[in-house]
Amino acid sequence: MALNTLAGVLEYYNAGIYKDIIEIPLSKIFFVIRIAMDENKLILLEPALRAMRNLLFNKIDEACLDALLGF
Repeated sequence: MALNTLAGVLEYYNAGIYKDIIEIPLSKIFFVIRIAMDENKLILLEPALRAMRNLLFNKIDEACLDALLGF
């Protein structure tokens, strides 16, 4: 549940909703997600991967890059 919440917060943070509201310590969050990814249980691995995706992947940047390259 906490990893799902963390993934959701990271998604909103990358969209700019929480930009001026909260400061997210990315190095600490990365460490927590990385430890969660070491588990072999699907119930922990799926939200950990979603949180890692939201930490590294920025939808706005990807859309701008796609428009620039003409995809």
